[in-house]
Order: sequence, then structure tokens, then C-alpha cells
Amino acid sequence: MNQNIFPKFSRCISAVAMSAILLSGAIAAQAQTAKPVLVMSLPSVSDLLANADFIGQFAGQPNASMMLNAMIQGYTQGKGLKGLDQSKPLGFEIGIADDGSFAPAVMIPVTSAKDLTDTLTMMQLIPPAQEEGGVLKVSAPNGMELFVREQNGWAYVTQTKDAPLPSDDPMKLMTGINPDYDLGIRLMLQNVPEETKKSAIEKFRGFMEIAAMAQQQQGDNPFSALSQKNLEQQVEAIERLLKEANQITIGWKIDRAAKDTYLDFSVTAVPGSELDKQMKEMTTGTTNYAGFLMPNAAMTVNFCGKNSQENIDQSLSMLEHLKTKAEEALDKDQDIPNDKRAGVKQVLQEFMDVAENTVKVGKSDGGAVVQMDAGKFQAAFGGFVADGPALEKAVKDVITLGKGDPQFDEHVTVKLDLETYKNVHFHQITLKLPDIGEDAKKIFGDSLDVYFGAGPSSTYVAAGKGSLDLVKSIIDRSAAEPNKAVPPMQMSIGLTPIANFVGSVDPDSAADAAAFSQSLSQTPGKDHITINAHSIADGMTYRFTVEEGVLKAIGALAIGSQGGPGAPSGGGK
Repeated sequence: MNQNIFPKFSRCISAVAMSAILLSGAIAAQAQTAKPVLVMSLPSVSDLLANADFIGQFAGQPNASMMLNAMIQGYTQGKGLKGLDQSKPLGFEIGIADDGSFAPAVMIPVTSAKDLTDTLTMMQLIPPAQEEGGVLKVSAPNGMELFVREQNGWAYVTQTKDAPLPSDDPMKLMTGINPDYDLGIRLMLQNVPEETKKSAIEKFRGFMEIAAMAQQQQGDNPFSALSQKNLEQQVEAIERLLKEANQITIGWKIDRAAKDTYLDFSVTAVPGSELDKQMKEMTTGTTNYAGFLMPNAAMTVNFCGKNSQENIDQSLSMLEHLKTKAEEALDKDQDIPNDKRAGVKQVLQEFMDVAENTVKVGKSDGGAVVQMDAGKFQAAFGGFVADGPALEKAVKDVITLGKGDPQFDEHVTVKLDLETYKNVHFHQITLKLPDIGEDAKKIFGDSLDVYFGAGPSSTYVAAGKGSLDLVKSIIDRSAAEPNKAVPPMQMSIGLTPIANFVGSVDPDSAADAAAFSQSLSQTPGKDHITINAHSIADGMTYRFTVEEGVLKAIGALAIGSQGGPGAPSGGGK
């Protein structure tokens, strides 16, 4: 099964996050904007108070805004936030001036900048402002002087009196992050000077070299070589992102209408760039494994997409590097009998051939599912492979190599060619489990059944009692919706079945798990944490969502931990 989309997804997210951190640090460390490089928006006071009520209801404080207003009135001697326009967002911007220096500016919506500074003085947050030729000078607590200029209903706070202002209309500057997000950050990479990009890349490379040295200390472990390769690809991903990405946006939103909250990571590419081509290949595609999408599962994952030639070449190079290191490790392993060393290498080659041939096809398509409930655990994953029969042969050869070994024979029982279902040949491998406790034995018994299946161009693996029937249902569901249009990646975690499972295997957590499950039941179908990727103009967005039921359940647990209403009735630790 080709899972190349997962490392690609993780590398993209890592690159986005690291680039934002590196560049924002490099920019802030310098000095003075006309051309925006970084823009941030914060919610308006009215939205902030509404969000406080929304969050407060989950923590037993449905009128949190009244408490905040009371505090504000107390600090301002009953005058409130005079001078502040409470209907508009606050903003922050770092831009590039004509001389190449960086100029930060805070943008505050005001009805009167003078009234607002007087209000902040009354609250003892700043000393009295001094007026100098229409500009207000304020001394910050750290001794720095800041300058406030009012223009078109906005107060611009800058480090110098004549610093270039970001925009005549900050609302336009914040388009796409406000009102889309409560907290939004946008990085305009194409406006960042090349020298700053080079500096950020070198800092990241230094960090990666330290990480690579730590990996090298793992010796001949072939997976340390794989990790080393991934570190190198991370550096390449950062370089690609800084050169070819147009904008990076990170946004957090409390969706009061949907009663959930989400965090977005978005990347847009320079049109026509290699990154642009890669992301276009990751747009909505079709899957032949939609059967993994089970709404009531503890976890469900589906992914599909096409891989660029560059990604194919990188994956093949990584596989070749891993194979070389694995062969070196096998040559040095004294625990492998000499008469089986050649056979082990042959099996390694068989698996590598399947992986390489699958990568060369240039597509990813598959999924995974975990079913949980009280006393129940099943897991299955599967997807496309270029040559299912070749993979099946490799697995059988591994089993043949293992037979005769005392440890293998004692702990492993194999039933080859168990049955064939819809052109998928299934085999059963039963693993004897060590002493795992009586509670866990209720779920797994004394052994764990694992099923491996291979079709002409597919493979499946399942574990747990009854998991073969689970795989069969996945095959049937997938066949009912062939070539289904889906996002490139989607994952959903359902907390109700997880809570029920935890409560059944861990008596010490049973009370808390039951209370958590009871809270989730108050909002049926809203007990999920999801991650989805979807395409946008010239780019991709990855969204992490927490649904209403989860927010309520977390709030109930928080109240319970403090002994408030809704506390668990017993026993939880």
C-alpha cells in the first residue's frame, strides 16, 4: 500500500510551522512598511465577549462576558473602554520599508486615540501620553518609546514617529484572516527579502544537523538511516516552501453557529511553480476504499491522491537508502543463522520490490479504521499496492523463514489460505500474548488474531476478534461506492467509543470514562475530533476541528475536577 501521502502531509505541516516560526523571529529581530510581510488579526472586543460566553457555557460560566465587563468597569471607574471601537478587530503588521528595514505596527480601531490612551493610563497600563505635533508619544513599561498616530478611525502604534504606515484601510490588509478567524496570522513569503530567507534556512539547517547527529548515535539501526533521510527532506521542504510558497495562513476560529472550534493551516503557491503543481495533484480525488469511512468508529482515515515525479523520485531514493542500510544491518546481525541469512535478504528484496513498484505508479489510495466499545477492539487498514500477489508471496516467505525457530513456533500460529473473499486471499496469524491482565484478556483473550489479505492490487491487515468480518464489510462498502470523490486526506476520531472502551479495560478510569461518555451523549454525533485537507485557490488547507460534544465533555470534566456540578460520582483517578 502506498502511504506516501502521509509523510508528504506531515512534511508540509512541519515546513509550514517551522517557516512561520523562523521567519517571524528573523523579522521581529530586525527593525522597520509599505509592503506587508506578516499580518495578524485579533477579534474585536464585541466578538471577544461573545466568545467568552460561548466558552464559558462549557465551564459553567454562561455569562462570562458580564464578569469581564464588570472587571473593565471597575478598572476604568465606570467609564469602560472609552476611545476604542469595539466592533472592529485589532491588527498587527510587519512590513518592508523602502530601505529594506522591517517596520512593525499595531493597528487599533478607535473612536479617539487620545481617549483610549487616557483610558489605558487610568487603568495604570501606560503613563500619560505626550502630544508632539499631532502624534502621541507613549513610554512603554520597558522604557521603549512608542508613537501613536490616528488616521481614518485607526490608531497606528509604531516604534518611530515617521515609520511608514501599513495601509489606509487595515480591514483590507486583514482580508482572508478576519472575519474568517478569531486569531489569524498570514505570512507573505514573496515579500520577504532573500537574505532573510537564507538566514532562516541556515538556522533550520543547523537545527537539523544537531538532530542528525542524535540519529547517528543510534548506530546501525536501519530506521535511523530512514530518519536521517527524512531530516534532509525537511530541509529541502523548508527551502522549497520559502522559494515557491506565496502565503502561509494560520487561523483559529470559534464557530458559535456550528458550536465547534477549528484551527486551519493554509499554504498557497506561486502560480506555475513546482509547489503549485504538486498541490494541484493533491486536490480532491477519488478513492476505491471509501468503506473505511465509518461514522461511528473510534477512528477512521481515508487518503488518496497523485504523486509528482519529484515526490516519486524522493521516495524511491529513500527506499533504496533504507534497503542498503537494512542489508548492512543484516550482515552484522549475529543472531541470524547463516543458513537463513540469504533467505532473509531475499524476503527484504521482495518487500522492497513491492514498495518501489507501488511508488512508481504515482498514486496513493487507502484507509484505516479502529472500532472500539465496551469489551471490543478491532482495527483494520488497507489500500492500493501495485502487485498484491507479490506482497502475498513475501509475507508467506517470512512465515516460512520463521517456522522452526523455537520462539516463533511457541508464540505464533499460522493458517495460510484461510479463505478468499471478493478476489482477496486471506491468511490468519495468531499471536500468543504475554500476561496482560484479566481486564485486557476480556478484550483480546490469551491471543491476538491478525488477518492479512491480498488482492490483485490491494492489501488489508486486520487485528482483533471478529476483525475479518470488519474487513469484509469494508470491501463490500468500498465496492458499493467505487471511485468516490473525496478530499485528499480525512481523519475522524470518535471519543464516545474510546471512552466506553477505556472504562471497560481500566477499572480505575471507569467512573471518569462513564462521566465523559455521558457528557458526549448530550450531543449525539458531535463527539469527534477531525482533520481534513481540502484544496483552495492556488493551495491547500488542513483543518483540525473539535466538535461541540467534545468541548462540552471537556468542560464537564474540568468542572468535575474542581468538585463543581457534574463531578464524577466516584472512583476516578
